[in-house]
Amino acid sequence: MADGVLPAALTVAFLLLLGTISAAHGQLQTGFYSDSCPGAEDIVTAAVQEAAASDATILPALVRLQFHDCFVRGCDASVLITSAGSAAEVNNNKHQGLRGLDVVDRAKAELEEQCPGVVSCADIIALAARDAIAMVRTSC
Repeated sequence: MADGVLPAALTVAFLLLLGTISAAHGQLQTGFYSDSCPGAEDIVTAAVQEAAASDATILPALVRLQFHDCFVRGCDASVLITSAGSAAEVNNNKHQGLRGLDVVDRAKAELEEQCPGVVSCADIIALAARDAIAMVRTSC
């Protein structure tokens, strides 16, 4: 009976350590931009609401955009990169039909007017997906 205690304790300790490591990643938090770009979250929310008012299917499209941006190498807004050829990530066959890029572009343009160079495109995608989920939850 005592022989199984040490491996179990080590397993629990490892899982706790693993949980701590994954929680330490730089995650976007509500109010993160409150000092550096007040109103950033409101600007993104307004862009999502405006887009959803004319096309409610943009809400799941924004969540899909977040998934495609983050799935392989992390959330880096690489799905927004365009090129003259077909080498850009947005042109990859796996990303066919991605929508919501215009919502991110509108939010980014407004944010650049208010506080240039502060809010990353990856954060705009994350905020837009968050707002899309919130809008779907409140409409159900």
